[in-house]
Amino acid sequence: MMPTYCLTVASTTSASSPEKNSNLDNVEKVGKYIGWSIERLEQRKTELEKYISESENSKQKLSKELDIANKLLESNPFNSEKAIAIGESNAEKTKKELNNIENDITKYKTELEEINKAIASLK
Repeated sequence: MMPTYCLTVASTTSASSPEKNSNLDNVEKVGKYIGWSIERLEQRKTELEKYISESENSKQKLSKELDIANKLLESNPFNSEKAIAIGESNAEKTKKELNNIENDITKYKTELEEINKAIASLK
C-alpha cells in the first residue's frame, strides 16, 4: 500500500483583502501540497504513475485469471460440486481483489491530478 502524505493548511486570510484572497485561491488549488517543493511534487508524481501502472497490470492479470476461472466453471470438466464450490469461492475472492485494485487506481489518479495542479501552480 502506498504511503499517504498530508499537510495541514492554516489560513489567516481575511475576506476583505483581495491579495490575501488570491493566496487563498492558490491554497485551494494545491490543497494538501502547499509548501511542497517542485522536486518533492515531481517525485510523488513519479511514484503515483508507477503505482497506477503496476495496479493496472495487476488488474489485467486478475481479469484474465477470472475469465479463465469462469469459463472453467461453466464447462465444469470435473463434474464435481466440491470443485464448483471452490471455483466460485476463488472467483469471489478475485472479484473483491479486482474491486480493491480499481479503488486504488481511482485514488491514485485523483491524487495525481492534485499533484499536477500543485506543480502547475508553481510554474
